[in-house]
Amino acid sequence: MDLTSLDLMDLGKQAYVQDNFEEARRYFQEVLKQGKKYADLLNMMGVIQHQHGEYNKAIQSFKGALKINPDYVEPRMNLAVLYNDLGNYAAARKLYAKKPKTKASGQPLIDGKLANQHASMGNIYRMLGRFDDAVNEYQKSLKLGPHYADIRTRMALALHEGGDTQAALRELRRALKDQPKFLEARVQLGVILFEQGKKAAARKEWQAVLKQDRQHPKAKLYLELI
Repeated sequence: MDLTSLDLMDLGKQAYVQDNFEEARRYFQEVLKQGKKYADLLNMMGVIQHQHGEYNKAIQSFKGALKINPDYVEPRMNLAVLYNDLGNYAAARKLYAKKPKTKASGQPLIDGKLANQHASMGNIYRMLGRFDDAVNEYQKSLKLGPHYADIRTRMALALHEGGDTQAALRELRRALKDQPKFLEARVQLGVILFEQGKKAAARKEWQAVLKQDRQHPKAKLYLELI
């Protein structure tokens, strides 16, 4: 069975927190090959690249994470540390001096870490088939980061797998409202619509995916099956 980008992300994160950086890198690279870019993935890739002396790649990874989420404190601090290591003290000071737009200094970083921890627990519960517990953990995560479309998509899948299809559809549409370019949510929306017998609606969602990514493998495959 082919692993989805979300599955690969989960495996990569598990390897990362266990300091198995080479394994984490392999999973993250597979996600990137699928055309998916998440702020936390790019931040973790940047840390790995920094540790391996791939400084230019690390800089681009941290900048990519900040482009996706300018208020994400962790890649900003990691980039500042890297600039400091390279002797670019002016760039490092500029990043250190930048204030988060929301909450007190350091709070977004704390919230982000807590959100990821709750999401990881949700992933474990979902793999165990404990869908209600998974949804509860994802809700805790989203309370800290309401616009995390990837986590909202995972919660939608747990809701669907637990039998609450209408709630799953609402969450997928909310994810797309928050991040219209998050294609995995649109793909999964099409899957559920197809399962409901709404083939025309499913086709519309998958065609919308291909408008943004002509080579999207799952969207192409699903459209061929209709």
